[in-house]
Amino acid sequence: MGASLVFNMPAPYSEDLRWRVIWFRHFWGHSEEETCFNLGISKWTLRPYLQSYFQSGNVVVQRMGRPFQSVQFQPREELIII
Repeated sequence: MGASLVFNMPAPYSEDLRWRVIWFRHFWGHSEEETCFNLGISKWTLRPYLQSYFQSGNVVVQRMGRPFQSVQFQPREELIII
């Protein structure tokens, strides 16, 4: 009997934590290192939240790519297939 590997994506961080990132970094003036240490996140998590906040005023980071099971191709993908 073969064991199958199942990789689950980790749960996204809560909106509350995302707003805490903004408050620590932007409003209270903590450095990236202090913010990451205090909230237990990495710099790679912190930066998209800050970027999203400064661009749209919101902390919800949009997913990139096509929706799951989409059959529509992007123009660059069509060129590769052809």
